[in-house]
Formats: sequence, structure tokens, C-alpha cells
Amino acid sequence: MTMWMVRAGVPRLSLFQAFREKGFVAISFGIPEDLSRVRDELEEFERIFDTHHPQARSKTRRTSKQRQSYVRQQARQLRDFVHGMTPDDSVIAYGGNRNGRIYLKGRIEGYNYDPSLLPGTGYLHVRLVKWAGTFLRDALSLGTRDALGIPPTVFKIPLIAEREILSKNP
Repeated sequence: MTMWMVRAGVPRLSLFQAFREKGFVAISFGIPEDLSRVRDELEEFERIFDTHHPQARSKTRRTSKQRQSYVRQQARQLRDFVHGMTPDDSVIAYGGNRNGRIYLKGRIEGYNYDPSLLPGTGYLHVRLVKWAGTFLRDALSLGTRDALGIPPTVFKIPLIAEREILSKNP
């Protein structure tokens, strides 16, 4: 079993509230298609990301190596969200400073492609979650706060941080 972070995107406050009230986490990445049937291969997700974001490889934006790294990072997050997370994995979501510096903590229940859940937002890729409760960011050690502060939208939480989070009630 793994613990994951899924950040509420922009607008963070309203997405976090929707996550909490409707029992899910979601990502966008500008990919308007169901990814559940895509093979669990990073190259497949890179191809899909490239198809929907040709500007990501634009020579005016980055060097060739930087473009490749950017596309790979985005594809890895998509793949992790669709195939890496499994039912009963733990997940946390952060509401940001304007939301009381609160994390939600829960268990993944399944993946859905659901354009109707947050219409007009682009957040189409959904993981249903059974929320167990909340905990305050300020209650975490500095090391754990640092581990959770890395930029990706979706990532596995390091084991030492996971242990601390699991020790928080509920």
C-alpha cells in the first residue's frame, strides 16, 4: 500500500472543497479522454501528453532536454494517477493557506473518467476517495512539510512522511 499526494489545482479553494464534499480527487493536465485503457507504459502517456500539448515541445520555450524532461514528468504523473494508484492506497490533498492549511486524508476507491463531476473545469480524471478526516499542516514536522511541498501535482509520499501522517488522528 502506498500513500499519494494529489494537489488541488487552481482555483485551489473551490477544488479542495469539492474534493472534500463529493469524496474524490481529480486532475486535469488538459487530456480530455479516458485513460483507463491506456497501457501502463510511460511512453504511451508521453505520446498522449504530446498529442494534446504540442506546444510543450516548442523550441521557443525550452532546450530539447528540458522539453523531454517536462513531457516525461507530466506523463509520469498521469500514469501514476491512472495506473499507479490502487484501491485502498492512502491519499492526501492539501487545501492551501486560504483553506486553513488543512490536509484531507483518505483511501482511494477507484478511477473514473467523469466530465460531469466538475463541468467546465477540465478536471476529468477522478479517483473516488473515502475521506477519513483532516489534519493541520502546522502539526507536521518540518521534514514532512518539506517532503509534501515538492511541486508535482501527483506523487508518492516518502515513507518517513507517510508514517508521520498516518499517526495523525483520525
